[in-house]
Amino acid sequence: MPRGIALMGGDEFRSGCEELDRAVLASVEAERPRLLVLPTAAAHEGPAKAASNGVRYFSELGADAAPLMVLDRSDAEDEALAAEVQSADVVYLTGGNPAHLLDTLRGSLLLRRLTDARERGAVLAGSSAGAMVLGAWMRFRGWREALGIAGGIATLPHHERAHPERVAEELAADAPPG
Repeated sequence: MPRGIALMGGDEFRSGCEELDRAVLASVEAERPRLLVLPTAAAHEGPAKAASNGVRYFSELGADAAPLMVLDRSDAEDEALAAEVQSADVVYLTGGNPAHLLDTLRGSLLLRRLTDARERGAVLAGSSAGAMVLGAWMRFRGWREALGIAGGIATLPHHERAHPERVAEELAADAPPG
């Protein structure tokens, strides 16, 4: 049975995120949840650092955390890498470039394994770009269909820094149907 999806606005692995991230870990009801950090969105911006930061952060919160170094489409089609998801309680998609993350995951073997993991009860979590691609639509240089795992949702990360009325006007003018 699908367990859940966690969508965060950004600035992951930092002070102030602990309460939400502890709740994500607690939701899987494992004493020491196995968590994979997927730094695909950061592939061109320091993926090893993004993965390392996530592994350290979640290990400190009590998870058995490890990186899943899927950086491009060939990695997303790699059976050995995709098989890692089968033992995960939580898979965390980091921030970075949402277009790269979407192009890498869409229709891939890894996406099928992520969907299977969620069906068996794992949580899919995403921050910033990771949250954007899990929704039905994402807004990045215009609107585009995302993965649709969180149907009917579009995550707008980092909008706490934007003027709310202006964002609402922009969304009313150009939001996709539905």
